[in-house]
Amino acid sequence: MFGDVLIRVEHWANANDQGAVAARNLLAGPENAEPFTDVPSFATHVHGARIQVAGLPHLADEARLVTGALEDDRFAVGLSRAGVLVGAVAVNSPKDLILLRRGIISRSSAEASHPCLSAARPGNSSE
Repeated sequence: MFGDVLIRVEHWANANDQGAVAARNLLAGPENAEPFTDVPSFATHVHGARIQVAGLPHLADEARLVTGALEDDRFAVGLSRAGVLVGAVAVNSPKDLILLRRGIISRSSAEASHPCLSAARPGNSSE
């Protein structure tokens, strides 16, 4: 999913998802096997804030505020590499993370992944 970059994701959800794909591939046989292309993600609560991360933000060469405002403690950031969305971080903005995660899966740009950017209305939030 992320080119030739080797990644190691050490999270229990990723291990569960890999196991399910491995079992399906075992039953399907080599000619019908599908690669594991899930987008890693995790979420936590810190000091009353819901923080969610999807993709591989460390691969990004650009970060862009997609919606909300830092001072409002409600925002989402799209992280791109060569113009392609590779990660997202959302604070108290779960619906925005869902949109950005879909963009990571489809290998879109941040602008194509979120209506606030594609409509040229930065700062708006999708409620």
